[in-house]
Amino acid sequence: MKIRSSCDVAVAPDVLFALLHDYTQRQQWDPCFPQVYLLDEPDLATGVFVTYRGKWGPTVTMVYSVYQPPTLATVRLVDSKGPWKNLAICWKITPLPLGGSRLLVTVHVATAPGVASKLITAVVGQYFRFQIWRQMRALRQYTYSAN
Repeated sequence: MKIRSSCDVAVAPDVLFALLHDYTQRQQWDPCFPQVYLLDEPDLATGVFVTYRGKWGPTVTMVYSVYQPPTLATVRLVDSKGPWKNLAICWKITPLPLGGSRLLVTVHVATAPGVASKLITAVVGQYFRFQIWRQMRALRQYTYSAN
């Protein structure tokens, strides 16, 4: 399943990229992941592992498969207690002609095959749609109040 969502934010691409991938800043605005931390690495780069611990969702460990500030980053699932077997998230940032940035988030998620696979996939899809909506709303509010 592929889920895509975008929003326009009134900050430059480098500022937006930092808000998304500097985890001390992210914890100030992101309602979905109050605990995010890097595993054994001081700086982000391709190949760096990060753990997300959600309020209501499972803890997941991801690895950066692409890290190209300030325009592109992709993480993929390494370990999770969640119902998905594959998960990848891509953030693409493009500058807007009159200032600000457009953020496109793409989530690829697959659940384990089984009897209830279609139902579980539908529920997981709704979960991610809701979480992305919450994050984008919080990000817009945070950047608006900071300007």
